[in-house]
Amino acid sequence: MIVAVLLLFSASLFAQKPSLTPEERALLITSKMKESGLIAEDQFDPVYEVNLKTEMEKQAKREAFRAKREAFQKEMKSLEENRLDAYKDILTPDQMRELKIARAKRKVAMARKKKLMGRRKAMPPHMHKAPFPPVMPSPAGPAGK
Repeated sequence: MIVAVLLLFSASLFAQKPSLTPEERALLITSKMKESGLIAEDQFDPVYEVNLKTEMEKQAKREAFRAKREAFQKEMKSLEENRLDAYKDILTPDQMRELKIARAKRKVAMARKKKLMGRRKAMPPHMHKAPFPPVMPSPAGPAGK
């Protein structure tokens, strides 16, 4: 039960105010625990210390993850640039232009898909399903044959 309450406090806190410092998050979590009657006054400081340590470790993990993700993205971009440079030696200028157009269209389509997926995440789970079941082909083949 205590774990569930802590998870609830942590999740709602981070979702609402991601710009808080670890100290502010720890204080807010501990204060909410005290206000809900989960901890007594004499438990406030030790619980705050546990929350502070945890929030500082989580912040360090977030920063390390961001740094790794940024390094990965730079490496992937460099690989794609190398690919295009290699294509320049093989493809004609018209083919390169067509390739750039196709890549731009794919980039736009991916951005639309990402935006749609973001909206989908905001929907209630029951709305994620397709409105109609998929049409299954008949084992006998198309109708009329």
